[in-house]
Formats: sequence, structure tokens, C-alpha cells
Amino acid sequence: MRINFCTRANETMASYRYHCQIPARELGKLGHEVSIGEVDSTAKVVIFNKHFDYNEHETLLECRRKGIKTVFHCCDNHFSTKHREYYRKMLRDADIILAPTEEMAKVIKGEIGRDAVVIPDPYELEEKSPSFKPEGDQLRLLWFGHHSNIDSLLDAWPILEGHFVAVMTDPCVKINGKPVIPWSIEKLREVLDKTDIVIIPSKQNDRKTVKSPNRLIETVRQGKFVVSDPIPSYEPFGAWMCVNGIKEGLQWVKDNPEKIENRIAEAQTYIKNIHSPERIGLLWEAGLKN
Repeated sequence: MRINFCTRANETMASYRYHCQIPARELGKLGHEVSIGEVDSTAKVVIFNKHFDYNEHETLLECRRKGIKTVFHCCDNHFSTKHREYYRKMLRDADIILAPTEEMAKVIKGEIGRDAVVIPDPYELEEKSPSFKPEGDQLRLLWFGHHSNIDSLLDAWPILEGHFVAVMTDPCVKINGKPVIPWSIEKLREVLDKTDIVIIPSKQNDRKTVKSPNRLIETVRQGKFVVSDPIPSYEPFGAWMCVNGIKEGLQWVKDNPEKIENRIAEAQTYIKNIHSPERIGLLWEAGLKN
């Protein structure tokens, strides 16, 4: 099958890597002919990835008129933003809707009354051995992510007093007047090696609760423990990680240091079974045939 991912995003965006680059690679391994970029009018399937060129709705309709199956991958809840009508049009008129979480699928169902095929995010980083070796009582904490989530980190900042906190995001951001570590995959690997705990605070609103667990997954793959606020996609990891609050989670870590590495190892096994690129590639293949 000739498959085209239509996107203007690039490797600096997680949605590009998880929802275009890795699926395209895995679909190619399954024997499909796959391209990423502008619309390929010879494709059998065109997948519209997240971007905000409102002309893409007409492009989607033109694909349908040519008999090309159209797919819209919806990974963010923009129904309360200026992009609402664009999203509604794309979701209404695409032949197939894909979403990375059950919570996002519920929002789509409630907004336009259509079902989405849920395909979890794959992992992209290699697996490293579990490691938890803090130096004294001060934990080395790391927050990394898109700068749009900085507000959640700032809300949690008072809880983090007494620990060393590294922040990795867009270099235009400053935290308390200090520069952050510019994000890159290579730099993330390096900083994680020097990290005790990754923290993922989150606001409890309709924009945040649909998020996928990709930051949690990549952290565990790198052998590190996660303390987070609760969001639905983190619930399956609650048997191993502390996903019900930053303050409570950090206290649990202090009280149970001997349990950390075993929990990381068990979570790694779960992630290999559920989030491997190979499995996700098969889910994409099945979803596109839906």
C-alpha cells in the first residue's frame, strides 16, 4: 500500500517523531511504500498529521474526490482554542480518525460524535539498566518537555524546594530568570544519566488530561523513575511509578529507595510488550485498513 504522511513538522516535535517518523519506518518494514511531506496524489492513503494550515481541509476533500483514503491523527485537544473549527472540519470529513489515548478518543466522540482508532505512542530511545543512586538527601530532579507545559512546572515549584532541579526545554524559556538546558535527544540521554527522578507535573484540565505517556515511557526506557501528577494515560504505570502527585511521590521515593530499581525494571518489561515500535507499526497497519 502506498501511504503518505502529510505534515510540515520536523524532528524537533514529538508529534512528528511518534506519529509520523516512527510509524512510517515501521510501516515500511511491513512492506508498504511510505513517504513524509507534501501530499502525494498517487498515494492510496494520506495521513494528515498535526499542523495548522487551514487550507489542509480543502486538500483533504480533494484527496477524497480522487478516491484517496484520508486519515486525521488527532493528538491534542484544541476544541477550546482558536483551532477548534479547523479540527472539527478535519475530524468530520476524514475517512479515519486516529488518536494516541483513550481520553483523546472520548473527547473526539463527545465533540463530533465519531469514533477514533486508538494507537498508543511507540518508544524511541534505547533501554538502559535501572539506576537510582542519589547523593545524600537532595534528589537530582529533571523536568523536560515542550515549553507550553512550563506552567505546570511553575505551579509545582514550591514542592521542589530542597532538591536540585534541571529543566530541559526550548532555549527561549527561562525559569526564575535562569536559562534552561536546550532540548535535544542526545542531550536528554546525557542529562538523564545524571538524574535521580524525572518529574512530570500536570494541570488537571481538558488540554492536559488527553496527553500520551511518552515522557514517562522514554524516562523508564532510560532506566529512571518517574514521579508525576495524575492523568489517565499514566494510570497503567501506577503499579511501578508514582503517578498520583508530585509531593506524595517524592516522599514515597525518600521512604522506599530500595524498591526503585526493581520497579523500573518491571515497568520496562511492560513498555516493551505494549509500546514497542514493531507492535505500534502493526496497529497502524490495522488502523489504516479500518
